Amino acid sequence: MDDIYMNGQRELLKELFNFFVAITKESHLCHVIIASSDGYFINRIYEDSKLKKTSAFFEVDYLNEKDTKYWLSHLKEESSITAYTLTDKQVNTIWNYFSGSAWEISHILGELLNFTNNNQIQESDLMHIIQNKLILIKGNSIITQKLTKVKSIV
Repeated sequence: MDDIYMNGQRELLKELFNFFVAITKESHLCHVIIASSDGYFINRIYEDSKLKKTSAFFEVDYLNEKDTKYWLSHLKEESSITAYTLTDKQVNTIWNYFSGSAWEISHILGELLNFTNNNQIQESDLMHIIQNKLILIKGNSIITQKLTKVKSIV
């Protein structure tokens, strides 16, 4: 999207973000949240538009092991999850597969709500959810690789 122009003059991406500024800061119609793992993209948008004066940027990084395990061991206090608690083994299993990826762990925790039984999660249910998540991750990786190859050919 870096080289797409409107009417041959203005960069589309820059204009899109300036539109976001207009509807949030000038017209007060809504809030806009943009998430990207591409630091160059975020920096470019920040430098090239009105965002510098009107926005806040937050880095969302992986949690460290201590914080992740604390979170998973205190779901009621940290995530308002009361339907189940995780065993130490389950906490370690989640850490071993997903480290401190809050996004992926949150997805796993949400999926586990469907498998609660007497405030517990069976090991087999946890592993089933983890395996499904890993299949999705692998599938996304394969699709990305294929798209990258097609893009490089074009």
